[in-house]
Amino acid sequence: GEGIYGVDLDGNCTFANPACVRILGFDSTDELLGRNMHELVHHTRSNGEPYPMVECQIFLAFREGRGVHVDSEVMFKKDGTRFPAEYWSYPMDQDGEVVGSVLTFVDITERKRLERQLRTEHERAERLLLNVLPAKVAEQLKSQPGKPIAEEFAQITALFADVVGFTPMSAHLTPVEAVELLNEMFTAFDRIATRYDLERVKTMGDGYMIVAGAPTPRDDDCDAIARMALDMVSWIDRREATDGIKLQVRVGINSGKAVGAVVGTTKFAYDMWGDTINIASRMESSGVPGRIQVAGAAYERLEGSYEFEPRGRIEIKGRGEVETWFLTGSK
Repeated sequence: GEGIYGVDLDGNCTFANPACVRILGFDSTDELLGRNMHELVHHTRSNGEPYPMVECQIFLAFREGRGVHVDSEVMFKKDGTRFPAEYWSYPMDQDGEVVGSVLTFVDITERKRLERQLRTEHERAERLLLNVLPAKVAEQLKSQPGKPIAEEFAQITALFADVVGFTPMSAHLTPVEAVELLNEMFTAFDRIATRYDLERVKTMGDGYMIVAGAPTPRDDDCDAIARMALDMVSWIDRREATDGIKLQVRVGINSGKAVGAVVGTTKFAYDMWGDTINIASRMESSGVPGRIQVAGAAYERLEGSYEFEPRGRIEIKGRGEVETWFLTGSK
């Protein structure tokens, strides 16, 4: 199935096999013999620019006395159509003297199509992976397949948000309407997260969780989350309720250490654990609609740059009474 032809030192065809004639779309070998093969089938580069014969890789075979292999150029058929080709060219010796070169080539149209398809599938898989895992974790997973991925972080800030009264509200919506409502809100939150270079960890029904400082540590984790929270509440307040539904969210924030890990072996998910995460969740669930409740560890890091309203001591499940504050704005 490989096309083979030979050329003399002037580039004129000296022989061609039947596969060469067939691939190039000619009727017989007689149409090729004695003709300059570069000008006939190899005259233009892949980008459409003219391909001078003096620069042609094929003729390097006898000019430099070595073989060449190329799979990034095109060749042309008798009717002027082009096809991607892979070829090998070697010098031909006669009585110790180079008299030309012999070229073996194949049409790699189908291979190129499959390569493009594989690239497309790979890119789609990459996008899907990045949709469920942070970029750093996705790279770790690819570079260390089968190896558990878990890391402890000395300082992170976690945010939980939840739509107030979503369950009774959704009873008056169709399933599609409920999903569209959540999608609108989570998409807006994701845009805010992108603004502060944050990645969502997960959604849980009508709940939303995001962490700063993991899986990539950063010094401004608490500040980024505070700004994120203020922008989330602001977006909810500004949202035009064209569907007649007025949304409210509770938001909870806490800082401290935590562990992040990938769970699952077939359906991957990145999640975080630890007392810091639990308290951030409790800050949300014990919060007030439309307010951002902050635990002491986060308050201490934000106090100088943000405005707060003391809430006082409240009962937190599993922790007893703790001091909390409402984040109201930046200074």
